[in-house]
Amino acid sequence: MNNIDNYVRLYSYLVKYSSEDEAYIARCIELGIRAHGDTQEEAIAEIKEATRVHLLMLSEDGDEIPEPFFPTAEVAISMTGYAYALKFGYL
Repeated sequence: MNNIDNYVRLYSYLVKYSSEDEAYIARCIELGIRAHGDTQEEAIAEIKEATRVHLLMLSEDGDEIPEPFFPTAEVAISMTGYAYALKFGYL
């Protein structure tokens, strides 16, 4: 896989509401980076942009880009206070 947009689409994301921060915190599981937003959708958009920028920097530095943990799974589960998502390519 060599297209950065494909990596962003296939990576796994976790979104959780933080009452301390009064915002949704999103994390890219494969990279460990975080972003935030006022809504789940905004947090996901922000983490995808942060992921894209991070991958561009890795690529420019000649570093290896981690493969997605679940390259064929498509799962989205919501619970009180949590939203787990794999491959939020449709948001």
